[in-house]
Amino acid sequence: MKLKLIAAVVALAASSQASASILGPIEDAGNGLSEAMLNVWDPTTQKSYTQDLGLTWNEMLSNFSNAAYTNSWSIDAGVYADALGGSDVSNLVWNFSVASAQDAVGFTNFETFGVIGTSQNNTPINSSALDSAITAHTTLATAVKSVAPAGDDDHALNLAYSGNTATGTYSGSSSIWGPNYKSTPINNTAGIGTDMGLWYWQTGGFSPDPLLTESALMASFDGSALTLAAPSAVPVPAAVWLFGSGLLGLVGVARRKKA
Repeated sequence: MKLKLIAAVVALAASSQASASILGPIEDAGNGLSEAMLNVWDPTTQKSYTQDLGLTWNEMLSNFSNAAYTNSWSIDAGVYADALGGSDVSNLVWNFSVASAQDAVGFTNFETFGVIGTSQNNTPINSSALDSAITAHTTLATAVKSVAPAGDDDHALNLAYSGNTATGTYSGSSSIWGPNYKSTPINNTAGIGTDMGLWYWQTGGFSPDPLLTESALMASFDGSALTLAAPSAVPVPAAVWLFGSGLLGLVGVARRKKA
């Protein structure tokens, strides 16, 4: 099924080539202000959509275990249509991620630098893979900035970008980003409509290998908005309650007969 976007949005796409000047973790130099990103791509057409969410590492980390935290971002429909308007929805994959590099001078945040992102499972990684994942964030942010129109390189803009292989900004490329943060064993992608858990890969101070922690939050992307929130409690079907009340009734009848 093709992405169904109204004609007005498709017509607007050509004029919606806004660049997302994402502040990468290495560029941020350990200040915790590096920004989270949403990436959606089509491995068949090799086109992608990257959105600067404006969510900083500090905010994400401080709410990592906060089940009451919720946040949501709508896509830029024009840029999304330009990038993926001709794609089959079943081909698309997405991920969410934010990272922080250590301060190369004072090492003030050495114990907290790492990556927080979506994953299909709790995959452990080594220090080399963690470095690769952190570098991938800055690699993609740098690629986007390299083709940004004048004036669109302000980190505060929090815009979106349509990427492709010709400009070297296709986020599905394993040399830039890909489903594994360039070279890690983490599978950080899922299909549209499939929720993923959030995980934190961190150094743990002077521990030789990164620690792995699961967030209280999950990430959901339905093709129109990304949402971070705690998993919804699974409601008990009405039939279960009826079955339970029926059993209690039978127990009561049996007791009366025995009496």
